[in-house]
Amino acid sequence: MEFYRSELRRRGAELWFGSIGWGAWMVSNRVAGVLAATPYGAVCARASVVIDATGNADIAAAAGAPTRWFDDVFTLQNSNIPPREIGASYLNGDRPPIDAADPIHLSAAMSATVYPRFDRGPLVASRERRRIIGEYTLDWLDQILERTFPDTIARATSDYDSHGMQVHLFFMLRPQRPAGDARRRFWSEVPYRCLLPRGVEGLLVVGLGLSVHRDALPIVRMQPDVQNVGYAAGLAAALAVQRRCTPREIPVRDLQRRLVEGGFLPTSVLSAHDSFPLPDARLDEAVTRLGPEYEGVEVLLAFPDRARPRLRAALAAASDEQSRLACAHVLGVLGDRIAAPILVAECERRLREGDLPLTSSAEMRNPVERLIWALGRCGDPAAVPALVRLAEAIPVSATTLWRALAASFERAEDPAAAPVLKRALGEAPVANEVLRLWLASALLRCGDPDGRARAELAAMACGENALIARAAAQALQRCSGGAP
Repeated sequence: MEFYRSELRRRGAELWFGSIGWGAWMVSNRVAGVLAATPYGAVCARASVVIDATGNADIAAAAGAPTRWFDDVFTLQNSNIPPREIGASYLNGDRPPIDAADPIHLSAAMSATVYPRFDRGPLVASRERRRIIGEYTLDWLDQILERTFPDTIARATSDYDSHGMQVHLFFMLRPQRPAGDARRRFWSEVPYRCLLPRGVEGLLVVGLGLSVHRDALPIVRMQPDVQNVGYAAGLAAALAVQRRCTPREIPVRDLQRRLVEGGFLPTSVLSAHDSFPLPDARLDEAVTRLGPEYEGVEVLLAFPDRARPRLRAALAAASDEQSRLACAHVLGVLGDRIAAPILVAECERRLREGDLPLTSSAEMRNPVERLIWALGRCGDPAAVPALVRLAEAIPVSATTLWRALAASFERAEDPAAAPVLKRALGEAPVANEVLRLWLASALLRCGDPDGRARAELAAMACGENALIARAAAQALQRCSGGAP
């Protein structure tokens, strides 16, 4: 921070401590300045280009840019309130997610710490926040398939340090980390387009506000990567000002040349192209390799229209039950009804034999959870009775399984699921707000015959946990078109 401050001062920049950006000054669809609050009132800092480094896409949201925070299945990575211990070189930890932009939630989170940690760590360390919807959204499949882009402005790396559940189709089939390889590193190129919010000019967004799928965020949110993306955004803004154009109009190759000259990128990016789509041979190989570990499934998920006919042919030709079930799982997750009879039969077998393991781990995908996701997404009405029978046999304490069940019932919108959802909601611990949110949201979509789900969500929407409140309001809006 001192290096940053001194360099800014050396170059004649102004720093405003004791102020907070809260709005955007717009000229048509272009951000022409930032509105800030100070103890002396509101001020406007005019600018040819604005970089939103709030970490929460606050200025982008104020400018009317499209944003997202969480998907319909509410899941967020954990946060932390790290104490600044003297001499410490590493700070990490876990606590439930915090909306650092909401004063009520932030105050409640600070007050709820076991000891007054805020006295030594006044800032919330979030792993996931509100993100823009940009010209491109970086996906987990891009990362695991090592996709290259013509507009790369940074290369990020990390092991898959998620600190939370996933929602991507890939993680419905495979674990987040390969068994026995927990420290495996992944690499990700970051395209310049991920910094450009759709429909808004004059603005670049960096930090956790990037346009990135939330399950791809763990690979690009580490400190060096955030700094490198921020540096690239600074260069891009300077180029735009010098050339009297918008950030969207700058020659990206010129930006890349400067990054190569500075040692931030290898020379190879200057001739790189998009490595997608992959050739047919890669899809054929992925179908052949598909087995109990679902190796190569990322290739099939990345190109679903090309994968479905290959998987159907493999399903018809499969000579053993394990191969048939693997094909059916992938087809089900891709929304193909042809998988339903095989998945329902597997459900009946597990119920009949009592083969219902309840736990998962970072290195082992629970086979029942995989089955639930595939049944819930296959799109066949016959899947709902099978899911109901599974739900009747699974205790509500099996949180990861009930998340998959609730999401599946919500997707189906079938009243037949209402009784088992109502029972689960009655048994769910009051303190487990996230589980109750999943169940109430699903019950509302399945009819909510006595209004219990609506009442539960309305109460959550008025609570002090801003993230739960926003998710509850979103669930209510999906059903009725209006906020509580």
